Amino acid sequence: MTDMSPDLPHLGALDRLDGLPRQESEDLDRLRGRRRELLRWEGDGADLADLSMMRAEPFPDQGPNPRLLDDLLAQRPEEEDFDDIEDFDDAIEAWDERWEVVMFAPERTAVAIVISHLGCAQREWLIISGSHRGTIWSDCRADDVGLAPLLDDDGTPVTFARWYTDWLEKAEHTALSAP
Repeated sequence: MTDMSPDLPHLGALDRLDGLPRQESEDLDRLRGRRRELLRWEGDGADLADLSMMRAEPFPDQGPNPRLLDDLLAQRPEEEDFDDIEDFDDAIEAWDERWEVVMFAPERTAVAIVISHLGCAQREWLIISGSHRGTIWSDCRADDVGLAPLLDDDGTPVTFARWYTDWLEKAEHTALSAP
């Protein structure tokens, strides 16, 4: 039986991975037993998860108001509109501060954990609470695109089980094709 400690979020996707090969199943059993450690990790992405919010609110169903985002994007300074580069730098820095308050608000990734860093500040998040629990979301906010569910080819949200088995297959293929 899975540990359902009341002080830890329930990682439902980890509890529904039936039919995996024996080794992966054993690995997942160890992972289930280490939930407490996993929620207090160090390293790349650890500072992105606000552990104080892990039990507060479910993952938000919607991002920032689209009209607000459009208005902010319309106000973004353009370098060619400035005679002096320092003036542009000051303007874009002030704009970035306003943009980050909206796009990178801590509640936007409440009850989510970074599980993959894709480079160039793009990440994938595992949602562990709310109506999206057990799904993976893409984070391309560094490119001015909001968080969005990672989707399969048929348009269905990718679950952690699917994401993990795809990752294993890619890792196996890479290992087998190495010289």
